[in-house]
Parts: sequence; structure tokens; C-alpha cells
Amino acid sequence: MSVVTTSVEHGIGWIEVDSPPVNALGHAVRCGLLNALHALECDNRAAAIVILCVGKTFFVGADISEFDHPPREPLLPEVLAAIDASTKPVIAAIHGYALGGGLELALACHYRVAAPSARLGLPEVKLGILPGAGGTQRLPRLIGPARALNIIAFGEPISSICAKDMGMIDALAGDGAIRDDARDFANAKLDEAKCLPRVSDRNDKIAPGAFDPALFDEFRERHPELMRGYKAPAAIVRAIEAAVELPFGEGLLREQELFQELRASKESAAQRYFFFAQRRASKPAGAIPLRDGAIAQQLGDELFHQAEALALSSTADRVVEATLAEFGFPETLLDRLRRGQRSDRYVRLSEGKSGQKSADRDLIVRLLYPLVNRAAKLIEDGNARVCDIDVAAITELGWPVFTGGPLYWADTLGLASIVDSLRGLAADGTASHPAKLLVELALSGSAFTR
Repeated sequence: MSVVTTSVEHGIGWIEVDSPPVNALGHAVRCGLLNALHALECDNRAAAIVILCVGKTFFVGADISEFDHPPREPLLPEVLAAIDASTKPVIAAIHGYALGGGLELALACHYRVAAPSARLGLPEVKLGILPGAGGTQRLPRLIGPARALNIIAFGEPISSICAKDMGMIDALAGDGAIRDDARDFANAKLDEAKCLPRVSDRNDKIAPGAFDPALFDEFRERHPELMRGYKAPAAIVRAIEAAVELPFGEGLLREQELFQELRASKESAAQRYFFFAQRRASKPAGAIPLRDGAIAQQLGDELFHQAEALALSSTADRVVEATLAEFGFPETLLDRLRRGQRSDRYVRLSEGKSGQKSADRDLIVRLLYPLVNRAAKLIEDGNARVCDIDVAAITELGWPVFTGGPLYWADTLGLASIVDSLRGLAADGTASHPAKLLVELALSGSAFTR
């Protein structure tokens, strides 16, 4: 059965997509959409085209499992170019979520109608990438670069009501009436085929004088937390800068260059790993493993123990804090480090010490390798899975997501080198001996996450 079907009813051509569970824009859907567009473009019975998804949601984005495989044509930009170039009005009928490539598809349509409960967003930044099918070029043209920056750089979806106020969508449908209202909207636009409103042609929101030219520099200065350790937010700013500085076609090329750079980055690979780890961690294991909070508590205890021991030695506490901050831990963890119940001596020393405040990368071994060892012992004892460890460390402890979590990060370093370092720490009495599981994986050339 085809995931994309077409029909014509009373002058309206319908493209209906049914690709459960979330209508991801995988290869079969892209092929079906492109074929359906070509067919309805040539069908004289259809004066307008409506794209509608079956099930609980509109398109929620790309099929992320395709990212680690060679691309298969047609790619999404080709499908969206066909929508943009259609000589007939194309209307996106949105319900549920329109996320990532799904929203990019809607932006390529000439009109957008959404259910009042729908939510729209471009969350690619959470995967360490940016919208790669025109999202950074079309959205600023539709709602202005300032609003586009906030939506794309933070990646949080907004309600359809908010999107309507911004001008992102053209009409709100009634509750449960997306099909009927999209049909009525399409009928009202049948006489506008000669002057279709293509977002790619709009320049009023990005023209000189329409926005503050200092916007981009101010955004970078105002949000340093988005730039530290992450590559995608800075690339998003550059892509939106290209939208206001370059013609649409050249801006698309710049967006694609930045997208490919991010896709190949180690940060994006780590964030994509975390995305799938969250899915696996949400499925219960055979035995009742420790909950996220309990896992994070044990990992945090090990980290705090090492930090306190360093602060009580000749290492200035501010070097410890700077090292953890540079690694990517948030200020909330540093506050816990200073004020936690086990850190009274550390706090007193912190108040009384001065001296070096810069990070010391050599301290990463002392601070974080024992945490990896504690994680390995949790797995060895049957108290947690790899996915549980990495998800808990990121969501509960504040471990930086752009490293993928402690076990993914350990794999990228090489487990043999971690075992060697831990043996040296154990000989000095500053850490436990390497866990049996960690040693076995290192000897076999294996890894936690593959």
C-alpha cells in the first residue's frame, strides 16, 4: 500500500500521506510526494492542491535513521522546490505537529492552514544541525529575522495561535475540521493562481530598515550558553544572516553548506546518539533498573568526591570549576558543587582561595574518568543500561549533551586509554580500580555504545 495517495474532488487535488507513526519524511514519503505533485500539476481537474496527513499529526520531520546512510534522492529540498514552483495554489493542512522538515514543507507551500491545537517548530538544533531544506531562508522572510532566530536557535515549538499572530500561518481551522476548512480555504484561493504568494519571493521582512542590523551580534552576546561547546547555534545565526544578505537561491546554498558541516560534526553525532538513547531508555528493561535520579546521584557523588579531593589538595577550586565549565557543565551543577551537603569543606576553601582561574584539561582525567568507571560498575551490577546512564547524566546531572553522555564520550576517547589512566589513579589511591566490564571492553576493542 502506498504511503501517499492522490485524489481530486470538486476542483481540489488532495495529497494524503499515511506513514505511521509520525509521518516522517523518509525516502518513500519524499518519492510519493514528488510523484503526487507532478501528477496533480498535470491534472486539469485540480485547480488547487492540499497536502494533508492521516493520523495524529502532520509531518514531524526527517527520518533521523537515514542520517548515517548515504542520501537517497529525491532529497527534501527537491520536493520543496517542486511545491514552490507549482503553478497551482498549494495549501498545507496542519494538525498535530509540524516539526523540522515538516514545517519546512509547510513554509514552501503557498498557504498554511492549521488546527488550533497544532504546534509548529524547527528543533534541528537539538540534534546538532540546522534546518537544511530552506527553513533558515524562508522563515525570516515570513516573520522577520529576529523571531526566526529565536525559533530556530532554541528549537522550541510554538502554538498555531502564536504562529498565526506572527504571520507564519494564514488561517486557523475549527477543532476537528482541518480537512473541511482546508478545502474551503483552497476554494477561496482558486482565482489567485496567477499571483501565488511564494515565501521565497518575499523580501519585506528582511529589507534594510525592516530590522535592526545589530541583531545578530547582539544575539551572540546575549546567549553565550548557546555557543559554548555547541556548533549548531552559531551556524544558525550565520544562515539567517545569509537570508538577509543574499538572494534566496544563494542563501539556500549557504544553508546547505552549513548543514553538511554540522551533519559531519562529532557534536551532531553525539546529539543524534542521545536522541535514540532517550527512546531506548523510555522502554522498561527486564529487571527494574535504577531510576534516572538515582543513577545521576551516584554519578554526581563520584564527581563531587573527586572535585572535593582536588580542592583539598594543591589544586585551586576555581581551576576545578573552570575545567568543568569549559567541558560544558552548566552553572547549576557548579552551584551544587559549591553548596551541596558533601561540599562544606569545598565551599570554605572556595571562599578563601584565589589564584589560577583557567581550565586545566589534565583535570578531566581525574574528574570524569572515575565517573565513567562508576557508570561501568552500575551496568556490571545490572543496575542500569548504557542508555540509562547517558540519558540520566544529561537530563539529571547536566552532563553536556553535545558529548553524548559519559559512556558515549568514553567510547570516542578509547576505552583502553581510560583503563590505563584509571589504573594510574588507583595506584595513587585517588580512584577505584577499573571495573571488570570496562577492562573487558577495552581488551576486546569493543565499546559501550556500539
